[in-house]
Amino acid sequence: MRKTFALLIVLTFFAASCRIQKSLPPKNLKRTVPFARQNKTCIFRARFTFFSNEFSGNLLVKKQEDNSHRLVFLNEIGMKFFDFTVSADTFKVTHIFSPMNRKQVLSLLKNDFRFLLMKFKEEGAFFEQKKKKYFFWRPHKTKIYYKLNESSGLPESASAPSVSRRKIEIQFLDYVETIPRKINLRHHFPVKVCLEMELLQKP
Repeated sequence: MRKTFALLIVLTFFAASCRIQKSLPPKNLKRTVPFARQNKTCIFRARFTFFSNEFSGNLLVKKQEDNSHRLVFLNEIGMKFFDFTVSADTFKVTHIFSPMNRKQVLSLLKNDFRFLLMKFKEEGAFFEQKKKKYFFWRPHKTKIYYKLNESSGLPESASAPSVSRRKIEIQFLDYVETIPRKINLRHHFPVKVCLEMELLQKP
């Protein structure tokens, strides 16, 4: 009886150790968040398409001292489309263009920018698949995956389910330090939403 009890303790400890090991990052892998430099403003040429509406202009992205990011989108003559501050647990709307001031649009923008900036309260985990390195979160019982560059730890692409159960995908292309030169975010059909960003000026 004592031997059986001792064996059960050993097996329980071994199983727990295995679970812990699976949550640890693969060797030599790190995770680096885009736009990591504080108080530096990046300027992107951007085009945002929402169903039949299209907005284009300059999108300013700035990481602030509290780790939140401020995003200001304005057209060529300086008219603001939106001015947001985004963090893992807050979304502050300083200004929103009236045609965009709809609950559905605001919710979509909040979720998409959190997805793009890797801002989640929940703990994430690393895993490997077919010799490729990934990092994922499970916010609100969904799965969000980032494919990471093996040397820099920066995301190269990402995917997540959308409200419509269709996939959202992001491509991060051609980094300058932690700043992508190009970002493409797209919701798959039937939600015709996409955001295209191209770096004009780095900090």
